[in-house]
Amino acid sequence: PLYLIPVIASFIGMTMFGVTIPFLGTIRTPMMMGITTAVLQFGLGLVSIYLISLIINALAPSFDGQKDPVQALKVIAFAMTPGWVAGVLNIIPSLSILVLLAGLYGIYVLYLGLPILMKAPKEKALGYTIVTVICSIVMYVIIGIVVASITGAGAYSAGKMGLSGLDKSSMEANSPLGEWAKMGEQMEQAGKKMEEAQKSGDAQAQMSAATEALGAALGGNGNVEV
Repeated sequence: PLYLIPVIASFIGMTMFGVTIPFLGTIRTPMMMGITTAVLQFGLGLVSIYLISLIINALAPSFDGQKDPVQALKVIAFAMTPGWVAGVLNIIPSLSILVLLAGLYGIYVLYLGLPILMKAPKEKALGYTIVTVICSIVMYVIIGIVVASITGAGAYSAGKMGLSGLDKSSMEANSPLGEWAKMGEQMEQAGKKMEEAQKSGDAQAQMSAATEALGAALGGNGNVEV
């Protein structure tokens, strides 16, 4: 429920107050586009939180932690909470930078929470945090692309047809949603390899599986140089 705070605040801020740009005046988001954007941001945001928790859970063995999907979901929810609460400032778009600062504090919360909830050694918490943050950034960039593609070029049709305006073209291989689905499949396969590597006890295989998971999250077709 806390995630509703920044979504609703952004909707109010952009539709009622808008952003003032020098020489152009104040730009506001049309009401229907604002509603569509808010619903998409909330829905895709919840999905991304769940996907990030899967990443945290899959990475746990690589950082000598313990896999636990419930605890992984808790740690990402705790880390997101400062940004969600500060999201009320989105009502005034010019104060959005403060929301970003709260989000950065959330990274520190994540760093503190991983050793406690995922049982990772404190000396490995930093690396665990960095990989998780990178994956999170990639996830939210994808969400931004999806929302922009739907509310931008498809704004009229979305308003006319309602939220069912997502057609088959949205899921084409080269579309943002298609790329997202492809990345999800790659992360799932990488997670299975990480489990197998952990059972084998082969440190080199574990590192290879971990870098493959990171490569999938970065959109590198499962490959990343380290």
